[in-house]
Amino acid sequence: MIYLTGKRLGPHQIRSVEFDRCWRGLAPDQVRSHLDRVAGEVERLHRHIRAVEADGDRIRQALRCWQSEYAQRRPADSGPRHGRW
Repeated sequence: MIYLTGKRLGPHQIRSVEFDRCWRGLAPDQVRSHLDRVAGEVERLHRHIRAVEADGDRIRQALRCWQSEYAQRRPADSGPRHGRW
């Protein structure tokens, strides 16, 4: 189970799961179709998470650069700042 392993559930794990057959079980084609749909959504969400993480990294880097530039441009005799910037 995903919560016990601490790892993300991937599309491959959803698509490759096998169920036991039973006399009054579910229709295998319907189960497989639904699992494919769920796997596709998980795959899309994983791509979105990677894109958001990349944006966050890019924004953090841009902020560091801005802070470094601002610190170099600030006059040395301006004293401590009590405002936000």
